[in-house]
Amino acid sequence: MIRRRTQGEWVPDKTKTAGGAEPLPSSSPRDRPGSSPGVPNGAEAELASILEGIKAADRSALKHLYDRFGARLYGMAHRILRDQALAEDALQEAFVKIWRNAGKFDPERGSATGWVAIIVRRAAFDLRPRDLVLEPSDIPAEQPEMEMLHPGLARALDSLPETHRKALLLMYVYGLTHSELAAAMGAPLGTVKSWVRRGAAALKEALGDG
Repeated sequence: MIRRRTQGEWVPDKTKTAGGAEPLPSSSPRDRPGSSPGVPNGAEAELASILEGIKAADRSALKHLYDRFGARLYGMAHRILRDQALAEDALQEAFVKIWRNAGKFDPERGSATGWVAIIVRRAAFDLRPRDLVLEPSDIPAEQPEMEMLHPGLARALDSLPETHRKALLLMYVYGLTHSELAAAMGAPLGTVKSWVRRGAAALKEALGDG
């Protein structure tokens, strides 16, 4: 597993496995900003560089990943799990998975931010208690951390109708079920299912994944 130091640092120690959940569509290489197609910048470039280091079995790169992005990745897990201990466990699982599988990351098939975020969300969904029910009052009014979304995906989300965009974010960022989503948005179950379905279809079309 990944051992947590008293100062809050994370270092690879022993390994164990992580699991799966359904992600938002990831942006295609042609959607990435930069001076030329497929050249990322900002957080995307930094994260891609970190993954290259992890791919080369550089343990300092894994520490860099935690130092630079750990708080945001923990936030992703906590929004789904609503529990500090479970969120920390999910982050441990995700870091082990990233350490083991960094060699499988292909920048031609998707963004580094999307690849890492999917791993964290999958680890969190694997640990989510079956009886966990989020009340509307449990969901913060502010927007979730968006830096871990690729700019192409963020732009596509911004182009959606507000109801579609909110439904997707509540489901995929906060991990709400369709029933919880209906309660949180004050809409019939069939309506929110339609919003999620249409929003996801629009994202796939905008990103060229359909």
